[in-house]
Amino acid sequence: MSFPEALKQPKPFYLVFFIELWERFGYYGMQALIVLYFVKELNYSDSEADHLFAAFAALIYLLPSLGGYIGDRWLGTKNTMIFGTLVLIFGYAYLAFAGDKDIYLPLGIIAVGVGLFKANPASLLSKIYEGDATKLDGGFTLYYMAVNIGSFFSMALTPIFASIWGWHVAFGICAIGMCLAMLTYFVLKGLVKAYGSKPDFEKINFRTMTVILIITGALIMLSAWCRRLS
Repeated sequence: MSFPEALKQPKPFYLVFFIELWERFGYYGMQALIVLYFVKELNYSDSEADHLFAAFAALIYLLPSLGGYIGDRWLGTKNTMIFGTLVLIFGYAYLAFAGDKDIYLPLGIIAVGVGLFKANPASLLSKIYEGDATKLDGGFTLYYMAVNIGSFFSMALTPIFASIWGWHVAFGICAIGMCLAMLTYFVLKGLVKAYGSKPDFEKINFRTMTVILIITGALIMLSAWCRRLS
């Protein structure tokens, strides 16, 4: 399949593509800075900074399994993806404006936000391609290009912003990336109205949402506490 042919994907694909691009822009922009921020701004030793980031990274890889379960069974793929986006906006904004006062809490918020978000765009994409296996491989190949594009530009730009305007402006750019992901969804959400997991097509249950909010808050506090011990 030629590259021009590979670009001929269903319209809903491009919504997922750009949401993933902006989410990875936010995450990798933060990742490019965070260890240096620990050392240069918060006066951590190299060893302390490495241990803290390792604990953070471990949670980043662990928590998407819970986010995927919540998306499939409780809240819906699209609803969980947007909820994760909101949590990430708050996490990056907290890091930008108050991260020098308590670094553990924003890292906990970001870890849980990524956990809620990460599995659900791919899950939504798989539903877009149900019954069309001929385009599935090409679609996921392009989808992972969104990861590379978002991470490349953010890892190139945020260190420049940090060196010129300071750490907090650079972290603020990560929050703006997540705001763009949210904007993309609400502008184009009509493209995916027919796709999602079963809970996406049901009215959100107040009790279920309350339980999810409690779990999210508890995980944020637990994540922050665990990193204090790292």
